[in-house]
Amino acid sequence: MNIWRFSLLAGALLGALVLAAPGASAHRANYVLTELTWRVDQHNLEVVHSVHLDDAVVLLAALGDVNALLDEDTEHALMDYLQSTFVLSLTGQALKLNSLGAQIVGDTLWLYQEVQLTEYPQHLQVESSFMFDLFEAQTHQVNLIVGSRVGTLLLDRQTSSGEF
Repeated sequence: MNIWRFSLLAGALLGALVLAAPGASAHRANYVLTELTWRVDQHNLEVVHSVHLDDAVVLLAALGDVNALLDEDTEHALMDYLQSTFVLSLTGQALKLNSLGAQIVGDTLWLYQEVQLTEYPQHLQVESSFMFDLFEAQTHQVNLIVGSRVGTLLLDRQTSSGEF
């Protein structure tokens, strides 16, 4: 066997092994990332949620938008759904998050909220069932960003709340 034929055979075998390896055809996780950013100069907690477009299409379809166009009616339904499935509380009192809107950029659905606060939110509680009704293995990472410090909560069906 000449070296050229051996190289082709070795390359084909290596390619087959890579494709057969665990995780090579793994499904992308159903995952939401939320960032809570404290703006001390504005006494404002910014809330930004990001959802991969594949999951967002399922969410939008569940809300009646089968074309994933994110028109005004769908955006309103989407923000209502978010308000009912994602709650921030201080000392047991739910905060009224103002919905700022949503947009699709590239392969991500972005959802924007905010709440005005007189001071830094000590003991901020987070409850989320956002998209848990759509995907069995849905996870939700919530980051609280204060200056250069970042705290993280990982939420799922079994642990759908936490505190910073």
